[in-house]
Amino acid sequence: ILSPGVSVRNWENILKNILPTNENTDENNAANNSENSENSNNSNNSNEKVYKNYKNYIDIISEIDLFLWAKKKYCPTSKLVGITGCNGKTTTTALTTHLFNSAGISAIACGNISPSAIQALLDIKQSENSNNYPQVWVLELSSFQLETTHNLNADSVAILNLEPDHLDRYNNDLFKYIFAKTNILQGARSAWFNRSDTNTLNFFGAFQHHDIYKKANLRLNLFGVGRSKFDKKPEFPQGFFYNRLTKFLCQGEQNLVSSDDLKLKGEHNIANALAAL
Repeated sequence: ILSPGVSVRNWENILKNILPTNENTDENNAANNSENSENSNNSNNSNEKVYKNYKNYIDIISEIDLFLWAKKKYCPTSKLVGITGCNGKTTTTALTTHLFNSAGISAIACGNISPSAIQALLDIKQSENSNNYPQVWVLELSSFQLETTHNLNADSVAILNLEPDHLDRYNNDLFKYIFAKTNILQGARSAWFNRSDTNTLNFFGAFQHHDIYKKANLRLNLFGVGRSKFDKKPEFPQGFFYNRLTKFLCQGEQNLVSSDDLKLKGEHNIANALAAL
């Protein structure tokens, strides 16, 4: 199990709290063998080498999938928001959570932002008020987490930008990196794309014609600074945009807030605020 946000010493406690007991001897032996195999490797081994050691024994999943199993068990009615991108993930996750809480909708930010998703859920489960789960979980998700996340099924997701990053992990192939990011769309009910980022907008254009979109009950939306060629199409709502002339963040023709009133400055933060809205 790949777990970017949880220390190894916490896993035994986590698994005892989340997963049903399994006394299968063969599986336990396989897990022990895989652990020994990992320990024999240098600590600087890549995830690819870890995968080779483990692939004959267990499926590799993300900590996020483990969180989703627990969420389904303990707080199935909580909504789920997922946010990914090369830049601005943490800011947008924090802004989104702040907007929910300010509107009287309880929300917790977790995932790639601290705390990890599974730790945030465990903190509530193990507290005195163990049923006080939030109405919304807001997850910041990196490509590393999304690589091995298979069942996100978020209520709403946002792709902030798609730029060459961590390409050493993806054999210098931008497509493979983007493919990992787009796992966030699996089972999503609503998806927001940044119209002011070229790669994201191009992906948005291509995704409309993909079988995943055609077969899914997925609403596509746009946000960002300025307008795009897609804004004139009736099948896509105008979403949220920034009008440079009036300096207002807008939804359609409605002015929402002046950029002069934002404490976070710069057009990149205006885009983050639009994504959060």
